[in-house]
Amino acid sequence: MKLIKVSNKFLNDKNFFEKLRAFFLIIMLSCLFIRNIGAYLLVPPIIDSTIFSFLCISGMVIITFGILTGNILFDFKNNLFLLIFLFFIVISSIANYKYGLVGSFKDILWTSISFFLLYSPCKYQSYENKVKFLYVIQNIMICVWGILSLFSILTALLRISYMSYVRDDAWFGIGIVENRLFGIFINPNSASICSFISLAFSVYQVWCKNDLGLNIKINIFNILIQFMYISLSESRGSYMILIISVSIVAFFICCYKVKFNDKHYNVKSVALSFFISLLFAFLTLCLLLLVAKIFSYIPDFWASFSENSTFVKSSTVAKRTDYVNNNDISNLRFKIWASAYEIFKTNWFFGVPARNLVDYAKDVLPETFISKRNYSRTHNTWLGVFVYTGFFGAMCWFLFFIKYLFKLIKYYFITKIKLSPPIFNLCVLISVCICAYSMVELEMLFVNSVCSFIFWICFGFVTDFLNEFKKYN
Repeated sequence: MKLIKVSNKFLNDKNFFEKLRAFFLIIMLSCLFIRNIGAYLLVPPIIDSTIFSFLCISGMVIITFGILTGNILFDFKNNLFLLIFLFFIVISSIANYKYGLVGSFKDILWTSISFFLLYSPCKYQSYENKVKFLYVIQNIMICVWGILSLFSILTALLRISYMSYVRDDAWFGIGIVENRLFGIFINPNSASICSFISLAFSVYQVWCKNDLGLNIKINIFNILIQFMYISLSESRGSYMILIISVSIVAFFICCYKVKFNDKHYNVKSVALSFFISLLFAFLTLCLLLLVAKIFSYIPDFWASFSENSTFVKSSTVAKRTDYVNNNDISNLRFKIWASAYEIFKTNWFFGVPARNLVDYAKDVLPETFISKRNYSRTHNTWLGVFVYTGFFGAMCWFLFFIKYLFKLIKYYFITKIKLSPPIFNLCVLISVCICAYSMVELEMLFVNSVCSFIFWICFGFVTDFLNEFKKYN
């Protein structure tokens, strides 16, 4: 009887679900961090599959519990397009069942976790607690990614360059590989966009001092480390996002600082702000290139030990071997997109689930680029939704974002950026930048990554804030 009373006390506690959700999300984020470390590929795939299957089942149990107890705040009216989009993912999986259901089923479950646990806030969670949780995520991201990036920078300083094939379809690099800084990460593209997020969090905490944040010295150190890693990763997508974010922030700061009269903006002040933002963007690009150039002159530490060392010196960090003397400046992305479009035309209504794409291509279009190269990623989320969920699924996805884009514009017209909460502006900036980055990578949907995790947390805060603003305005 005592056990039943204790159980009822926990179940009736309005904060219990909030704590349970926060605990699960932190554990999930920690596992995603580990997945980004290259050496993790040495772990037998069955262990990774077991860990994430357990996480997936736990997440679905928490969602079920949250729905039954009314603790999950999923606004069906405002998120109807998102719900219909999930329905089309299910329809696509059923329509393509002969190419495999298990992988598609996993995607459905993980997408549900993104929508109902990451994106959707707790019903009884106060605004203050939502902000506190965002700071917890920020602090974890700054500390963990700061340490991982620091070790990666050290591999560059020591001029380590090592590759190891774990399986026929898997390899990892340590240090400088293919003249890019892998460091200790499995993929410099995924690592660099996470470095951008960590950098943005630190800049925010320096700019908006708060007792919930980390020490200013830690944040400044993290900014330097993450900027160096982004530079040495030579991920052009992350370069683009960093430059865009600097331009946006510089423009709005200048708009509020540069005025030719005290009351109103005019064409001259806006034009000057725009010019200054472009100047900051140009300086950021120059600094990124300068850091890469400086590191290219670091002497080879390992050469002094042995010429036949397993650690091989990279000739320069500043040049990428994958697009030097290569006419395809997109690193084959144009070919992937063209191939994805060909596949979309063969099944435009239902689409083809992400995990079934290669098998479908080999069966229907064996001569297409995706079939020959075994690419399941379209390297573009906005194109991917057409390929993976069909035309109507993609329309629901776009309508969902267009709806909130208009809400955001309306909110800023009423409130102004300067008067809106800084944490809200940060989440908007992170969401916008990841949406832009998703034009060259698959980092929002159909992938279980740190970047996807941060996007749905931040975007969930943005949409919840906008819905509450509309309610109380």
